[in-house]
Amino acid sequence: MNFDNPWKQLNKGASQERSANIISEILKKKGKKGNSKFFIYFTIAALLVLWLSTGFYIINADEQGVVLRLGKFERISEPGLNYKIPYPIEAVEKLSVTRINREVIGIKQGVQDSVVLGRQQAAAKASDISLAKESQMLTGDENIMEMHFYFQWRIKDPKKYLFNIRDLVGENTPRAGAESAMRQVIGVTKLNEALSEHRRGIEKSAMELLQKMLDSYDSGIQVESLGILYSYVPSEVMAAYRDVQSAKANKEEFINQAYAYRNDLLPKARADADSMIMKAEAYRAKVVEEALGQAARFEKIYVEYKKFGQSAMDRIYIDTMSSVLKDLNKVIVDKPVANSTLPVLQLSDFVKRE
Repeated sequence: MNFDNPWKQLNKGASQERSANIISEILKKKGKKGNSKFFIYFTIAALLVLWLSTGFYIINADEQGVVLRLGKFERISEPGLNYKIPYPIEAVEKLSVTRINREVIGIKQGVQDSVVLGRQQAAAKASDISLAKESQMLTGDENIMEMHFYFQWRIKDPKKYLFNIRDLVGENTPRAGAESAMRQVIGVTKLNEALSEHRRGIEKSAMELLQKMLDSYDSGIQVESLGILYSYVPSEVMAAYRDVQSAKANKEEFINQAYAYRNDLLPKARADADSMIMKAEAYRAKVVEEALGQAARFEKIYVEYKKFGQSAMDRIYIDTMSSVLKDLNKVIVDKPVANSTLPVLQLSDFVKRE
C-alpha cells in the first residue's frame, strides 16, 4: 500500500506549472523590452529621415534663393531642385530677380494702375487723384508745381537686397529714393522747362541720380525706367503763376526792345569809332612825317652852317623872315637909303597890288 500524501503530488505539479509560468512571463517581458527598443530606434530613424527630407526645395526659373545658415549668408541657390540643411539650421529666402516692380509717386493708390498703363486719366482730373505731400515740389525759380511720376525696378543682387536694405513698417526705400531724386532735379530746373521741353532730360537725370543713390546704399536694386505722368501748376497758385508769367512776358518784351535799340546803335557807334580812329591814324602819320621832314631839314641846315658859317645864318634869317612876313605887303631894299628913311609909297599902290 502506498501511503504517500496526495496533496504533495498536487503541490509538486502546481509548483512546476507556476515555475513554467514565471519563466514564460520572464521570456515575454524580455521580448517586449526588445520590441520596445526597436520601435524607439525605428521611430527616431523615421523622424530623422523625414526631417532631412524637408531640406529639398525648388527655385523657380525667375527666382534665386538666398540660403542662410543660422541667420548668416551661406550661398545663392540657382533655379531647379536644391537641398539645404533643414530648419532651424538653414533657411532659404526666395526672391524674384526678373519681376519688374512698379512704384507711382504722387497719385492715390486706387488709380495708380490705370494711370500708369495708359498715361492718361479717364474719369477724374489730375488734381483729384493727387497726393499733395508727395507730388508738390519747389522748382529752381521758386515756383510750386505738381509732379506725378513712376519708376520700375528689379532685384539684381539678392544678397545685397536682403541684407543691406531694411524697410520698417510703412517704409519703402526705393520709393523714398525716387521721390528724393526727383525733388533734387526739379529743385534746379525752371518751372517752364519742367512743364514742357525738358521733361525727357528731367526723367534721365532723375533716373541716373536714383540709381547712383541706390548703388551708394549697396542695395542690389536696378532701376529699369522712370517717367513723368503729369506736371502742372496747382490751382491754388494758378492766379499768381499767371501774373508771374505776364510779368515775365513784359520783361522779355522790354529786353527785346533794348536789344533792338542796341543792335541799331552799336553798328553806327562802331562805324563812327572806326572813322575817328582812321582819321587819328592819318593825322598821326602826317605829324610824324612833318616832324621827320623838319628834323631832316634842320640837319641839312646844320651841315650848311658848319660849312659856310655867317652866310648860312643869313640864309636862315632870310628864309625865316620870308616865312613870317610872307602874307604882309613889304618892300625889300638891298641898298642903304639916304637919311635911313624909306620912301613913302602911295596907299593906292598897295590897294592896286592887292
